[in-house]
This record gives sequence, C-alpha cells and structure tokens, in this order.
Amino acid sequence: MKKNKFFTCVSFVFGLVIFLVSSCKKSNSGASNTASVSAVVSGSPWQSDSIRSYENFGTLGANNGYILIEAYYGKAPGDTSNLELVIADTAHAGLVDHFHCASFEYYTSNYTSYGPVKQAHGTVTVTAWNKDAHTIAGTFEGVIYNTQFNVSDSIKIDNGRFNTSYRIN
Repeated sequence: MKKNKFFTCVSFVFGLVIFLVSSCKKSNSGASNTASVSAVVSGSPWQSDSIRSYENFGTLGANNGYILIEAYYGKAPGDTSNLELVIADTAHAGLVDHFHCASFEYYTSNYTSYGPVKQAHGTVTVTAWNKDAHTIAGTFEGVIYNTQFNVSDSIKIDNGRFNTSYRIN
C-alpha cells in the first residue's frame, strides 16, 4: 500500500512538472522568442520581466480588434509596475499614431494609473507587424497623466520599444 501511495505521489509530481514546463513554452508560430518591452520611465530604465500579448475583438478598429500588450516589471515583492499598449488592428507598419487608435498606460504597485487623458501627448509607432506570424514591434513615447486622483501628476516615457508575438483570443 505504501508503494502505491509513493508511486501515485511521484507520478503526480512528475505530471505536474511536465504540465508546468509545457505550459510555459511560448507558441510563437515561428517568431523570435525575444519578446520585450522597455522604456525610460521618468528618467529610470524599465525592462519587462514578463509579457502577455494577445489580439482581442470588441471595441476598436474597422474589424473591431486590437492588440493588447501587457508588460510587467517586478523590482521586489510589493514594488512592481506594468505597461500596457493597445494598438488597433487598423494600424500598419510605419504609421505614427498620436493616441488616436493606439495608446499606452502605466500602473504602479500602489495602484496609481497613468494614461492618455485629455492633456496627454505621445505616440505609438508600429515598425513591423506580421499578422500571419502574429508578431508586432514598434516604439512609443510621451507624457501621460494620473487617471485617478491628480490629473496634474504626470510621468514621462521615453525610448519605449516593444517586440513580441501574440495569441488570438
């Protein structure tokens, strides 16, 4: 009986490890595995630790679709931030968008969000987009404002770059 419990436990742990390893693999349809989002946020370098990117349908663009890129950076427990870029599926490589069909937002670990409110100014430029391979790359920069508490509170984002594959929801 003890051998059966041991074997069952070992089988479960082995199966769990296999599941976790296989679910961490990125299906990128032949795209590069070098997904990244980076920027200079209020004078400090910011580099994503992890990225979640997908195409969704429902609110933007002629085909009602958009690409959402969620990038996370964890300095230490409780000190994290994330950048989100939204790009309408009507965008194309070379198009410089001044927060018309594309935008970005920044969130801090204390739940402060900065985004493109009325005073904001910035650009998102798609430099490469392969819709067959589900990859997108580009740049972004601008000044975005606190969207919750203090509209005069702003942050400056410089030298923003993104390069990622995405999945279709």
